[in-house]
Amino acid sequence: NAVDISENQVGTIIGNLSALNLQAGETVNYADFSISGDHADWFEITSNGELKLKDDIALDYENTISLELSITGYTSEGNSLSTLAFFRVLDINEAPSFTLSNYWIEDQNSGAIVGLINVIDEDEFDSNSITISGYDADSFEISSSGELKLKDGVTPDFASKSDYILTITVTDAAGATHSETVTIAVNAAPTEIILSNNSVDESHYGLEIGNINVTDPNVLDTFSYTLSGTDQNYFEVTADGVLKLKDDVYADYEMKDSYSLTVTATDLGGLSIEKTLTITVNDLNYATPY
Repeated sequence: NAVDISENQVGTIIGNLSALNLQAGETVNYADFSISGDHADWFEITSNGELKLKDDIALDYENTISLELSITGYTSEGNSLSTLAFFRVLDINEAPSFTLSNYWIEDQNSGAIVGLINVIDEDEFDSNSITISGYDADSFEISSSGELKLKDGVTPDFASKSDYILTITVTDAAGATHSETVTIAVNAAPTEIILSNNSVDESHYGLEIGNINVTDPNVLDTFSYTLSGTDQNYFEVTADGVLKLKDDVYADYEMKDSYSLTVTATDLGGLSIEKTLTITVNDLNYATPY
């Protein structure tokens, strides 16, 4: 008969091995026994004969529903012992979890959709419900497609309220729940781009020009940058927001004493600002590029 093992139990002890029909004085050292078969490397036998999962192993019903192991060894008299063991993995109801695809709503966008609540449940055929609660829950609702959104009559206004706090709870058919409190920020557009320096020495490959500093009402916002305009192909922006000449490019005052390009900064919520910059070239006494 198969032995049942519950899933998700790390290092669980399955049972004790017993050697039958030993002769007088004949002994067994279980630590010398070997295990083969399905995922044999997940199991071990202790010196006192306990068959168990290794301390860092747990079974997962969704990946493995049954196992067959062969256990073999020898007695102190050299007699062979062996057995086949069959195991069923028991499915334990696991609490669901969720991810939210976005944590921003645009300023002044009535009834804005925040993002999709994606429920994650290891139990394949489980059903789940989603509820919201908490301080600002009355401003939100969940659409029929599982999207968290502002109610149609609610208009976010960054000037009066910069974020909303609510708790999302997912519950499965057996009543297991998972809750998280989330903050939904009201995304206001960035208002200014300032370059910390607007000149570059000639005759040096890949020089950094300056830091691109963006002013944004959302003080923790981050930005991606794109370049356009007449001289965009000479420049790039680093991951740290530094405007620089490309590594294979140097400025030459005698050929071109200034560059013009437009920097566009886009925040996490997709709002952007652009500014056209002029970079002047510093004339140096020497002209050999390096």
